[in-house]
Amino acid sequence: MATTDVHSTEKTALAKVGSLVRERLSADPSVYKVPVDKAEIFAVSDFLSEDECTDLAAMIDKVAIPSKVFDEAYQARLFRRCRSVRQFRANDRTAPL
Repeated sequence: MATTDVHSTEKTALAKVGSLVRERLSADPSVYKVPVDKAEIFAVSDFLSEDECTDLAAMIDKVAIPSKVFDEAYQARLFRRCRSVRQFRANDRTAPL
């Protein structure tokens, strides 16, 4: 199969999945679409309680390491804050997520 055929097939499959996800999100009353240009962003109000959010942020901060994708000069100039996070095991607080 030619490379363009593979890309076309992948693009079609991704468009189909995207359409299904978009329909599912739009049908959920707890989900709203964020009004921005150049992206489709959906959000869920009160997805986590304040305690769950605090715990999750602490777990991420514990394993977050600075991204090495861009050098420090580039990051400083654009105020880019990117982090890479190693996977962590689910615990009683994160398992439902």
